Order: sequence, then C-alpha cells, then structure tokens
Amino acid sequence: MKDFYSRDPLVREIIDNVIHYPRYLPILPEVHILEDALLLEHNLTIPDSLYTLLISNVMSYFHIQYFKRNLHAATEHNIALFDLKPKFFIPQFSLCSLAHLEKMTNHKSEFALSLQQTAHNGSLFQCELILSRIYTCILEFLSNEIGNKGEKELFQHILAIAYFKGKVEFFKKYPTKDIDWSSKESKIRHILPDWRKSGADSPDTFCRFAKDIQFRIQNGFESLTGAAVKIELRDAQQNQDPSKVFPGNTKSSNSYSYSYKNSNPYRGQSSAGIRGGHNSRKSRQMRGHNPSHKHNNNNSNHTNVSNATKRGSMYSNRNHNTHHRGKQTFTNHSSRQRNYFQNNNTSHSNGTQGKTHTQPNQSSNTQVKFQDLG
Repeated sequence: MKDFYSRDPLVREIIDNVIHYPRYLPILPEVHILEDALLLEHNLTIPDSLYTLLISNVMSYFHIQYFKRNLHAATEHNIALFDLKPKFFIPQFSLCSLAHLEKMTNHKSEFALSLQQTAHNGSLFQCELILSRIYTCILEFLSNEIGNKGEKELFQHILAIAYFKGKVEFFKKYPTKDIDWSSKESKIRHILPDWRKSGADSPDTFCRFAKDIQFRIQNGFESLTGAAVKIELRDAQQNQDPSKVFPGNTKSSNSYSYSYKNSNPYRGQSSAGIRGGHNSRKSRQMRGHNPSHKHNNNNSNHTNVSNATKRGSMYSNRNHNTHHRGKQTFTNHSSRQRNYFQNNNTSHSNGTQGKTHTQPNQSSNTQVKFQDLG
C-alpha cells in the first residue's frame, strides 16, 4: 500500500481523507440511523450547491453498487459477460484437434471470469473513494460554519438527505433489472474452424508459401535428385541468410508470378505463365528474333498476361525487376528469386479462425428491488 500511496493519486486521496477525519471512515451508517437523521431540526442554511455535488456522488455510488451486484452474480454462475477476440494467428488452424480447440475456448472463459472478478474487487475501492469524497465535502462545510459543535448530528442529517434523494433519483433515471443469471448463457464463442461448424469433411493441408515450388515441380523446372537437393542444402547452410540463397537445383531460370487478393490464395489467384529470363532472350536472338520487336508467339517461352494478373503483380511483385513489352512480361530471375525468399519471410497469414456464438436465452427481467443495493 505504501508503494501505491506514492504512485496512485486516488489511493493517496482516500488515505489523506481518513487521516484528516479519522472518526469518519468511508462506511455508510445503518439505514435506520439515516432515516432518523432526516427529521433533525436545525437553523443552519445549507446551500443548494452542496446538495448538488453530494447527490451526484451518491448516484454514482449506486451505479457502481448495481454494477457490482450483477457482476458478482454473473461470475458466481460462470457467465462471461463478454467475448475475447484475440488477434492471434495459428498456422494450419483448421487442422487443430477438437481437444485443443476446446481448451483454448476454456482459457478464454477463464480469462473473462478472472477479469470480471478483478473488476468486482476494484469496485469496492471505487465505492469507498466516493463515500470518502462525500464525507469530506460535508465535514469541510461544517467546519467552516459551526466548528465541532453538533457536527455529528448535522453530518448525518445532510448525508441522509443526499443519500435518499440520490437513491430515489437513480432508480428513476437508470433502467435497473433483476436478472436471473441461472438462465443466462456465457458470451464466450467456441473457437472452431468453418469446416467443423458446417460438418464438412476434414480439410487438406494447404500452404501458400509452397506455390512456387509446386509450380516448378509440376512444370519440370525442379530437380528432385538426391545430389541436387544436397547441393541446395549445402548452399543454404553456407549462406544462412535466406535472402541470399539461390536454389541450386533448378534446371531453368524461368519463374512465374501469381497474385493474392486480400491475402487469400483462393481469391484473385491467377498464373502469369512461364516468362523467359536472360537465357531465353539470348536464345531468341540466336534464332534470329529481334527482342526489340513486339510479337505475340504462343509457342515461345512466355505467355500472355491478363490485366488482372498485371494488377496482382503490381502488389505481389512491386519490388521485382520486371520489364513489360506489349502484353508480355519478362522477369529478371535473380531479383525475382531474392524477393521470393523475402516475401516468404514477411508474408502475413490468410487464415481465418472461425467461431460460433450461441444467443443467450431470452427471459423476462424484473426490476431490482429498491433495498437490494444498500
């Protein structure tokens, strides 16, 4: 507490008030004592500005009391009043086992209940702080008007008027309800991927980072012999830095491009086809083709690129050394390959973790009883 006295001005305020007025701890007197104090006769003029301040604080006190009452009841029934939406990506989330999914849901519920309990405990301090401020306002006013003579009776009288007036006004203005928490359901949503919610078959493994090598294997641009893999592994181990690794087992310098829309490989995905690098240009020149002429040869070592693919390439390959000639695209292989590793290391996930939500049961709520809040 000593540490918080120097760090927290609210703690310092309530302690200083108690030290200055040790006979008036921030605890409400019994209700019957306040009711008897209402009828006290006196000649002291009490300004309306004082009652305005006191009644506002009393209504804030009852607001916290109402919140604390419902929070305590909901937590005792293990009802989470809110759902957690953590921005946490799990690779291959759809392949998580049901046991782990249920455990993650339970952790969300435990955290929500723990947070509710902490808020409930914190509301006790809030109530004491407000009562301390109410008492200090009354005592400072009385000390300036009458000193210590008849202080206790007048203190209880002013407090009683502000207390009951603020309580009545709070119930007029705030829509209080007596909630049956035994019939309510938690707002925590079960963490489930979409295929489990729909009852579909278990999904296949999908990795969007494997699209390049899948394309190269399917089109015969990748050597899968043990010797070639060993050379590539040696180069990777020597370089250490993935941005400097150049695959040593590719049989051609050809590469390809594809685009993603909203980081989803199943939307807006298109292949730009095979595009020749420096070697293919050199071979065309040797065969008598003039690289400066515009041509569209479907049998050459490149294909036409659709407008959608060009737009996708602007985003997925904006740092690539790419040259456009008419409708044809030629990519410098070394630059493309370096950006490939960089993009793979900095790509964001495209997974979506599905969740289900059960609407709570609708039940009729009656108004909170007048005496339930203290």
